[in-house]
Amino acid sequence: MRIAAIYDNHGNYCALKAVLEEVRKSNVDEVIVGGDLAWGSEQRQVMDLLMN
Repeated sequence: MRIAAIYDNHGNYCALKAVLEEVRKSNVDEVIVGGDLAWGSEQRQVMDLLMN
């Protein structure tokens, strides 16, 4: 099983989008997201992207 762990995004939508694209290309089975996701200027976009 391949697992990706994402932490400390700090509300950076563009960076998260790029990371998730790499995760998709890597055939990861599970993504674990933790810590400091919505402390930044693009909080809403970050949370919407993660929830989808």
